Amino acid sequence: GLMWLLPRLSSFQEANGDIQLNLACSYENVSFSNGFYDIDVRHGYGNWDNLEVRTVRGEFIAPLASPRYLERHPVKAPEDLLAHRLIYSETPLVQWKQWFGRTGVPQAAQKTFDFSFDRSYMSLETSALGLGIAL
Repeated sequence: GLMWLLPRLSSFQEANGDIQLNLACSYENVSFSNGFYDIDVRHGYGNWDNLEVRTVRGEFIAPLASPRYLERHPVKAPEDLLAHRLIYSETPLVQWKQWFGRTGVPQAAQKTFDFSFDRSYMSLETSALGLGIAL
């Protein structure tokens, strides 16, 4: 919600000024039967039974670092990341072990993390501040 939805709220409000918008950011499943929700925007694979699922935006997962960090610590190949300060997020869809596996870096299982957060936005902000590399 923070990274994708909030930057779009202004244009949404201009186009739909008559709609009351209540946002709740959580990982819990939403119950539409209670009358509190009309739509649920989720990040994931879209395997939700009994719901109409539409893809809002296709995406890919890639390491993220600030320009300042990369000036001081260049990265040329995926295996170079093992020597860097990596930032871990407990978000189940964005995991370093799987990312390294897809890029063919098998020794990544032993990598430790300099920072660990339970929310992805904290990992991304830490990376933007130049403290390491996040997914």
